[in-house]
Amino acid sequence: MTPDELKVINNEQMIAFFKGYDYTWRLTKILSINYIIKNRENLKSELSDYYEGFIDCNDNYIYGSVTNGLAFSALSELLMQIEDFFALLKHIRNDQEFIKGITFYYASDILKIGDKLKQMTKKELLHAFMIPDEEMFQEIFKDVPEENWKSSLNDLNSDCELIIEYVDEIVDTFNKFRFFYNQYKHGLTVALKPFDNYSEEGIEARKKEFKTSVVSYDNSTLERTKRGGTDGNVAFVIPNLTPSIAPHLEELYNNGNLLRYHMSSKIDMLDLIESSKKICLLNMILINNRLDYADPEDIGCNNIFIPTRNKTKKFMHKNIKLVPKGEPIKLESFNVTF
Repeated sequence: MTPDELKVINNEQMIAFFKGYDYTWRLTKILSINYIIKNRENLKSELSDYYEGFIDCNDNYIYGSVTNGLAFSALSELLMQIEDFFALLKHIRNDQEFIKGITFYYASDILKIGDKLKQMTKKELLHAFMIPDEEMFQEIFKDVPEENWKSSLNDLNSDCELIIEYVDEIVDTFNKFRFFYNQYKHGLTVALKPFDNYSEEGIEARKKEFKTSVVSYDNSTLERTKRGGTDGNVAFVIPNLTPSIAPHLEELYNNGNLLRYHMSSKIDMLDLIESSKKICLLNMILINNRLDYADPEDIGCNNIFIPTRNKTKKFMHKNIKLVPKGEPIKLESFNVTF
């Protein structure tokens, strides 16, 4: 198999991959969780019938454990969506072995991508999305009157600031909640009912709005917890400081054998939804820009998708068609590695 044959195969398999891929699913899942949260009284009725004689599905259960679990689940979906986005960024420009890269990778490799994104220049970040930078734009139109392309360049410069803004926010969100996401993946290391029952006032407050902290079990030193991804809130609670434990706190702590509650900052479902929407938009741009090389809509030109601002539409983007006098931009022009 020659390199050229492999590129053709790679394009065909990539097209098939994205035909079956739904980049909106994580957002749909988060929206579904939010719907459940807004209809917890209906959920209470359903669970009461199901658990009859087993557990008491009272308000403390629904607005305590269940609500906290749903918050963890929504947060986990968002962090998985960010990992999906990181993986696409890393592998989507591969012109020979996209399938090999995207279907199996080590989580440790994906974790490094957030740090890499923070260090990238604007030019490098645009190239990661297969969007030409200003210098490349001017080069391909050097023999074309400026009035024919200047407005497109201005649009590109203005709207591509959104990519920088969104990527920066996404990486910050990933770093902020990665510790809690990792704990949730392990199941037994989250506390869904960390404290005593809520008061009537507390339950009523939880019925009216949904902003809550999630609580994980933690035994690490504060330094290790910070490195593991946290929101900077390293305050903790020792849930059972008994007379037996108190004299040995330092030894237990240093030995990683001291149980603590580690609490996140407040989580707002609307913030999670907004972040997820931005990732959906960036994934759509990534995929469409890459497919323009795998299955071009117009031979001899480039169709480039970029985000744009619009107060009335949730997923606003535009398509810029570049028609140079010479050859269109080649995929290999975007030489970005993670």
